[in-house]
Amino acid sequence: MIRIICVGKQKEPYYIQAAQEYIKRVKKYAKIEIIQMPEYKLYDNSSAFIEKALTQEAKSVQPYLKGVAVALDSQGEQLTSEEFASFLRSSLSPDITFIIGSSLGLSDQIKQAADKVISFGKMTYPHRLMRVILLEQIYRAFCIINNTPYHK
Repeated sequence: MIRIICVGKQKEPYYIQAAQEYIKRVKKYAKIEIIQMPEYKLYDNSSAFIEKALTQEAKSVQPYLKGVAVALDSQGEQLTSEEFASFLRSSLSPDITFIIGSSLGLSDQIKQAADKVISFGKMTYPHRLMRVILLEQIYRAFCIINNTPYHK
């Protein structure tokens, strides 16, 4: 079972459509579940308020961490698509849970609780787009694992 925890809503139709397409493709290989958590409303840009928001988001996320927990963070380990496929293959039994943070990122508490922290590059992506990128890479990983032509 692949579980993807997303903090924040996906509002734009083009992101929703792209995510749905990759979910449909991934379902050919594995069960997949998307859990959308509310993003804490930001009323103040102070570091104290941001820390409070991240702590609240972490409390919402923690009950859903099952199996191998993988936090997505720009400071995490960067993997090639082949390395990601190998990691996914070794982590699927029984569950793997990916965590995509809000526009504020992820709390240190979640990153420390994760079994692995990975990065999709040093650049920052909108969390709504990151959902699509992660789903595409999961699909690509299954194509690599099953030696199907999509990867190339």
